[in-house]
Amino acid sequence: MSPYTLKDHVTKAMSLTDNQLAQPVVLKEILHYEILNALSNSDLGDRLVFQGGTALRACYDGTRLSEDLDFVCGSGSPEPLDVGHLASVLQKAMQTRYGIEFDAVAGPNTDLGDGVGVKRWTFKIKVPWESQMQRINFEVCNVPSLDAVPVVLRSPYEHQQGLQGIVVLAESQEEIYSDKLVALGLRSHLKARDVWDVHFLAQKGIQPNYDWVAQKVASYGRSDDEFLAGLDAAIERMQAPDAAEKFCSEMVRFVDSRMATMFTNKPAFAGAWLRHAVADLVKLKEAYPDFAQGRDELLSPAGTGYDGP
Repeated sequence: MSPYTLKDHVTKAMSLTDNQLAQPVVLKEILHYEILNALSNSDLGDRLVFQGGTALRACYDGTRLSEDLDFVCGSGSPEPLDVGHLASVLQKAMQTRYGIEFDAVAGPNTDLGDGVGVKRWTFKIKVPWESQMQRINFEVCNVPSLDAVPVVLRSPYEHQQGLQGIVVLAESQEEIYSDKLVALGLRSHLKARDVWDVHFLAQKGIQPNYDWVAQKVASYGRSDDEFLAGLDAAIERMQAPDAAEKFCSEMVRFVDSRMATMFTNKPAFAGAWLRHAVADLVKLKEAYPDFAQGRDELLSPAGTGYDGP
């Protein structure tokens, strides 16, 4: 068993954020690395591609906390996809390192239509000092990754012995940026973490790939008209009078104490993130029809370059 208890790890990690509102998320982040280590040692390690905000955090030095694990597994049916071996590896690791209980509960799954679905498991972990089980969502969507690369995880929690140097397949930063723009256009609500992430990537000099955006819209089984209407709705949500307040209310759980205090006391500061995301979507909306047309021409028989026998 590890000389450090799980609570020791949480205490050390909390000293880095000093934001008590973030403690539940910090605990989940520590457990993420246990799960990802188990994934890399399971039969799913070369089948799943890590994506989303947690991938930004773990693979690319993301500046906000994250609580769930999202993956893609390629197009077509996600079956057979069973986390049984992963759960077995993780159960042994949790018991060996910390002496704590772990369980994997399946579902509910989501059918997005046109053969696209999200398979979902909840990893339930019994933490001794908490009255309720900690829950981490582990979701896999059967759409392809367009730029998957092997990445060495960069845990901000160096005190987690034995969990440095884990290698996973992850989307590139360019692909995650493209995914985030798709998410902003397809969600029915404002998710502040998407807004934060596109700003973070832009500040790093990363650019989204509009060809990939158009391909991803099709992969998710959504029409171009639906996506363009979704961009309009997202822009309207981010320009609403209460957008900054909603942004801050969500983000205080995912940032350090200094940033949380700023968002609490001066929510207008959120305008910088919202304005950037709006500008991103306006630019995408103007360019998108051409990229959608290019995608369709590439997929059409005339665009295959094959002239027949």
